[in-house]
Amino acid sequence: MKFGKKILLAVLLFTMVGLELSAVDNVNFNKEEPMGYENYWNCISRKLGRGISNVAFGALEVPLRIFQVQFEEGGIAALCWGSLNGVGYFVAREVIGVMDVLTFFTPLPFTPNDPVNGVGWGYGPVFTPEWVLTPETDPYNTVYKKTNYQN
Repeated sequence: MKFGKKILLAVLLFTMVGLELSAVDNVNFNKEEPMGYENYWNCISRKLGRGISNVAFGALEVPLRIFQVQFEEGGIAALCWGSLNGVGYFVAREVIGVMDVLTFFTPLPFTPNDPVNGVGWGYGPVFTPEWVLTPETDPYNTVYKKTNYQN
């Protein structure tokens, strides 16, 4: 029985190493790539950071969606539909964040908008926007302060 566990562990280890080696072959090391995807290390560290961010700050989706719906549809819609919409996006961001943390070392199939490989196997974001708060989605200017040179 112990011998079977050792064989299973060895097969799992060789499978992971094989996936790593094939992932390195799939990464394009062109200097014209978007920032953050220049090499294999940047791909996996960006994916891990995105996963940690989604897990840690996914709850911000609720007030962000309420604000967005209130801005577009009004207060009653924000209270009812916006809060439900925010909870749905919160759950989705948490699940995808956990998936990114658990699989940061290997590319995933069908990652849309992957800057390196396009559509197919890659390290790109599964959920857009990639980060919870971006300069475009920060309605209260809490993280990104508006300055004179920003639109």
